[in-house]
Amino acid sequence: MHDSIYMASTYRLTGVNFWESAKHLSEKLEVDDRGVPTKLTALPFYFLVSHATELLLKSALLKGGSLEQELRRLATCTISISSLRRSWQKVLR
Repeated sequence: MHDSIYMASTYRLTGVNFWESAKHLSEKLEVDDRGVPTKLTALPFYFLVSHATELLLKSALLKGGSLEQELRRLATCTISISSLRRSWQKVLR
């Protein structure tokens, strides 16, 4: 059995590190007048933001009582949006 609080803390720490790295990259992005990046150098920024979001969501779900097995199902992208909403509602309670 794994310690879910330890896993949640690890996800959160890594997520925050990715988020801070993305903020650092965002300062150097070349954007057009609408704020849209103009070069492919934005790809690492998008990777960091999306991965940070995933890790922070997993951290919240674990701290809210979700099981690691449920998070593995999230990783396979075979769950429905309604299932994800139910998991999030558990966290909010």
